[in-house]
Amino acid sequence: MKKKFLIKAAAAVMLLTPVTGSFVIGNTNTVLAKNKTLKVKDIKKPVRTVYLKMKPKNFLYQTMKQAMKAWNNTGAFTFKQVKRQRDANIIVTDIKRKDIPMPGIAFVKDDVLHIGRKASKLNPVINLNPAFLNKSYVRKQLKDSGIPADQTDLAFSRWTLAICEHELGHAIGLKHYKGAKPSVMKENPGVPIQPVDVQNVRKLYHLGQ
Repeated sequence: MKKKFLIKAAAAVMLLTPVTGSFVIGNTNTVLAKNKTLKVKDIKKPVRTVYLKMKPKNFLYQTMKQAMKAWNNTGAFTFKQVKRQRDANIIVTDIKRKDIPMPGIAFVKDDVLHIGRKASKLNPVINLNPAFLNKSYVRKQLKDSGIPADQTDLAFSRWTLAICEHELGHAIGLKHYKGAKPSVMKENPGVPIQPVDVQNVRKLYHLGQ
C-alpha cells in the first residue's frame, strides 16, 4: 500500500512541478556501514578521488559524472575522477542486484575520510543497481499514472541523478537528513543538492560558511 501511494504521489508531482521540483518513486536507497566513525577535524582540503568501475558509454557512468560535477559546483567539496582504481578514494560500481530492492547503496567503513591511496580496502564503495535504475523499471512503476512517455523519461533522469548525488554525499560522510527542509540526503531523495546539504558539508569539514 505504501509503495503504491509513493508511486501515485510521484506521478502527481511530476505533472505539477518544474525540472527543479521534487519527486519520489518508491523506496530509493540506504547505507550499510560498519563502525561508522567519521573523524574530519584533520582534513584540510575536502577533495576525494573517484574511480568509476563501469563502461564510459553506460548511462550510470555519465550520470555519476554529472553528480560529481554538481557537488563540485557547490564549492564545498571537490570530486576528481581517476583512471586507476588504486588511486581512488571512492569506488563506484554498477552490479545488478535484484535481491536488493534499492537502486543505490553506499558501503562506508570506519575512518573513510582518513584513507590514503594505498588503503583501498577501506575505501567507501557505491553500488548503483541497474536492476532498478533503468527506464523500463520506472515506466512500469508509473504505467498507471497517466504521465506521458517524455515526462517519464525526465522523471527517470532526475531520479537517477538525485540518487548519485545522494550516494556521493554518504561517501563523504553525510548521513540521512531528517529535517523539514528539502535535501538530497533524505532517505527518498526527491530533489538535487540543496543549500542545507552544502551547509552540512561545510559543518562536517569545519569550513567557513
